[in-house]
Amino acid sequence: MTTLDAPHPVGLRLTGRRVVVVGGGAAAHRGAAGLLAAGAQVVVVSPAVTPALESAAAAGRLSWSARPYATGDLAGAWFALAATGDPDVDAAVLADAERERVFCAGIDGSPAASADLPVTGRAGDLVVAVHGDDQRAAAGLRDGVLTGLADGTLAVRRREHTTGGSVVLVGGGPGDPGLITVRGRQALATADVVVADHLAPQPLLAALPPEVEIIDAAKLPRGRAMAQERINQLLVEHARAG
Repeated sequence: MTTLDAPHPVGLRLTGRRVVVVGGGAAAHRGAAGLLAAGAQVVVVSPAVTPALESAAAAGRLSWSARPYATGDLAGAWFALAATGDPDVDAAVLADAERERVFCAGIDGSPAASADLPVTGRAGDLVVAVHGDDQRAAAGLRDGVLTGLADGTLAVRRREHTTGGSVVLVGGGPGDPGLITVRGRQALATADVVVADHLAPQPLLAALPPEVEIIDAAKLPRGRAMAQERINQLLVEHARAG
């Protein structure tokens, strides 16, 4: 892929919008699943479909036109997917889409397609999408990002809250930094302020970015200790500050 034909990575908001999937096999199933997750009104055009697509149609989650594709099926569509696997049919869909000015993706990397489907994954409310000619490499990159987001090794700094932040209580576990829970590592990776006592796995604190404020709330036996009331007050103050 050269810079001249590299796709522009735009995110389509398809909620409530008509999208046409031409084909009923595994590729169409995979494409329809992603489009349904985006809230699109999916119409599948194919004489036969996978059991999962048939089930989705029976449940009213999508519409199924059980017949071959015909010119005019893309009318009113915002997006289309040519996924029959038949070169002649897919070429006809792409040609009709070009004429109707409907962005359309194919499943074989056809240069006639006006759109490419990225390799995608979700992490909470974040969507990770990777474009590339090498689908295996794109999937590997996606999986690496998703793994980093899941275990907290890839931190996501969100914009400052205007109505207040949140507080997450994280247990220190048995003391080994490698045994902290996944959710605990995620919380540390995205924290602005960490209130910790001396029992917390100290290497985790050392790994925090320099902009993260660390508050020592240690309770030493028969020694210095921060009162629990003061700890609670700090948690509330910082949450209210966003």
